[in-house]
Amino acid sequence: MQLNVTSKTENVFLKRIEVKGIATFEKQTPSNNEVAQAVAKAVGTEAKNVVVKQIKTEFGTTKAHVSALAYKDETSKNSTEATTHHTKKIAEEAKKAKEAQ
Repeated sequence: MQLNVTSKTENVFLKRIEVKGIATFEKQTPSNNEVAQAVAKAVGTEAKNVVVKQIKTEFGTTKAHVSALAYKDETSKNSTEATTHHTKKIAEEAKKAKEAQ
């Protein structure tokens, strides 16, 4: 998968960079993790600080329009992004596993 960044907008107040680009791929649509790694590489941050907002594919082609947010650090990401049921469940499981050790 290749990511061509079409626009980068730095949001100083929220400590993030808003990235939009076009991803070209060969077989299936790339996963959120693959896109997050590509955005992190393009921006220069860690993949855990990237939130993929949208992956929109074009019918019949191997292109997708990508929208993502790359935060400077994990604390600014956690304070800005809403926690979903899925992320709460993952955090609880990690906490239980840590307590069990």
